[in-house]
Amino acid sequence: MLEHRITVVITLALLLYFLWMDVALFYHVHNKSAGRTIENTNSPSTTTSFPQLISPFTGLSVKMMMMDQVNNYIHTPLAHIFNEVTHFSSVFYFITPNMVSFVGLLFAVGAAKCMSMEARIFHFIAIFLFQMRTWFDALDGIVARSRLGMVQHVSLRNTSGYVVDGVADTLGFAAFLVGCFYYLRSTAHKHKHYLPLNSNDAFGDVKNGNSPSQHSNSVSSTTRRVFFVVLCFGLQLALSAFFWTTT
Repeated sequence: MLEHRITVVITLALLLYFLWMDVALFYHVHNKSAGRTIENTNSPSTTTSFPQLISPFTGLSVKMMMMDQVNNYIHTPLAHIFNEVTHFSSVFYFITPNMVSFVGLLFAVGAAKCMSMEARIFHFIAIFLFQMRTWFDALDGIVARSRLGMVQHVSLRNTSGYVVDGVADTLGFAAFLVGCFYYLRSTAHKHKHYLPLNSNDAFGDVKNGNSPSQHSNSVSSTTRRVFFVVLCFGLQLALSAFFWTTT
């Protein structure tokens, strides 16, 4: 019960935070369009002052406004703060944005491995590792734009980093989905209310005393259905990513 209460409290806090930031974003954009922006337009485009440092609207662009709340209000500001505080893009000049993308891919592979295991603790670790992958995905773009002297959050389409970042994201999500598939395939009987499985699944066949051949066929059917669910989710991610990059 304590775990559930903590989950509910954290979820409500995040929802309130996201709602507040969405309203703040609306007024921020409205003020900019009306020419009443709070920022001092005569100051340099990059600043290290504390209020600007923690602003989730640094580098505001159409693409940034289309991002989901977790990326827009958590990962990107944290990556921006990290880069400004540590001067990562200038001090660690030998670390390229492509290297940062590769590190994010390693975190995704680790998350996939943890996700394929049955113990719940590994699933918590998988969530943490995949969130770290998302954070590194935000960091590589910030490092790339910082080294080019850009502040606005836009895609650098004519660079090799744009391709590397897309490939790393694709491989990372694919690896995580494979981990989810292996986990769901081995524990499908626990999720039959959430997955489109037959009522006479493999475990029902064993309970009802059906023949080994019927049991084997049911296992294959369950595996195919789990694969279909994961594949559909992967296709949804692929389509959303494709149209995201073309906007």
